[in-house]
Amino acid sequence: MADNKKQKLVTGLTSHPKYIPAWYNYDDVGSKLQHESGEINRDYYLTRSQISFLELNVQDIIPRDSNELTLVDLGSGNCSKTRYVIDELMKRQKMVQFYPVDISGDFLMKASAVLSEVYDNSLVIRPIAADYEQGIIQLKHASGVKFILWFASMMNMSYDDQVNTLRMISSIMTDKCRLVISVDITQDKEAILKAYNDDAGVKRRFYQYGIERLNKEEGSVIDLARFTYGIDFVSDLSPGYMSYVRAYMQAKEDMQCPIPGLEIDLDIKKGERIYFHEGEGLSCKYTLEQIQNIVHKAGLCLTGTWMDEGKHVAFCQCAVVQNGFYWCCASHIVGGDIHSDVLQTLIEAEGLTRKRSIGVKLDNASLPDFPKLSEPELSDLTMGVYQLKQAKSYTKVHLAEDGQYELMLCREKPDLIKVQIRSRYVASKM
Repeated sequence: MADNKKQKLVTGLTSHPKYIPAWYNYDDVGSKLQHESGEINRDYYLTRSQISFLELNVQDIIPRDSNELTLVDLGSGNCSKTRYVIDELMKRQKMVQFYPVDISGDFLMKASAVLSEVYDNSLVIRPIAADYEQGIIQLKHASGVKFILWFASMMNMSYDDQVNTLRMISSIMTDKCRLVISVDITQDKEAILKAYNDDAGVKRRFYQYGIERLNKEEGSVIDLARFTYGIDFVSDLSPGYMSYVRAYMQAKEDMQCPIPGLEIDLDIKKGERIYFHEGEGLSCKYTLEQIQNIVHKAGLCLTGTWMDEGKHVAFCQCAVVQNGFYWCCASHIVGGDIHSDVLQTLIEAEGLTRKRSIGVKLDNASLPDFPKLSEPELSDLTMGVYQLKQAKSYTKVHLAEDGQYELMLCREKPDLIKVQIRSRYVASKM
């Protein structure tokens, strides 16, 4: 293992509280255990919910206005869910370039070999064995319009790391690229605790594998029988954060565990916990408002959101925020259908983002029947409370002399209005 990764292990095991980074579980053996923990564990709803959605609705999450897409899968695993997307893309284009990215090189190469046998030359596979940061750097050289998948992986990061990684992803996207993330939107505490502490112990074996790997690779002799396995669920529905699971093992007695490969002695007191993740928790759970806020803080915007029938998982399609005019449709706002990409498809098909002369300036008198929006509706439209608070600073440079925003009515389609705003994350001039 590289020295910087060893140092991250040392940092975690000497911190207060102690922890093993979640990524440490993902070698070849750990990746298989993770797959089994989702497939075999009957109480784990997330994998089944994702698959049930993709089986029936995969075509909805794929952009319809691009004929040749380059597929990217971050945290690809065995690509079982990705194959639904590949199959749909094969109906639209003769050949697909595919960049699977995974931290476990051995597992990645085995999964790539299986895909090569299934799809032959119609799928050009360019595997990248790396963590997210290094993988994204390598993806900057990938050609074509990128369609990026990040299924059920963001939720195992800290809040700041989620935002920062999304921001890194946005740096390799053009206005035509799309990112789709899948997230857990379950808030049922009983169902969540059962999923992560199942009777068969499938999830427990996966989380505790980090200790087994530590014993094998770094020479420690940490006896799992001297610990109890535990799960907590922390609910936080505030717009600017998320709920999460805490997985840990708790010492039954005082002990000292030398770890020769890391050159440290692990001193553990009775009742002390070692967490199987960095940060406050893992397997985060979200409301749609929380997802909107995270995405927007990263300089992205939601262009579509879909849920499975059981409302366990949400698939969220994202695009980069570009400087220029942003269109919205009053009928869509009032109807609450803010998660559809019908409006975006119309705007792109008509080329409205490139037509600067079709707007007619509006004032209060010219739109007497314009709908009045409640604060929750405004929060949805602007992607959350955070964005509402920031809106004036975003657009101050575009206010008229009377301090009001300048609204324009579309001449060609009079049910559309537009307002000019500047993203705080884009430095180029208007």
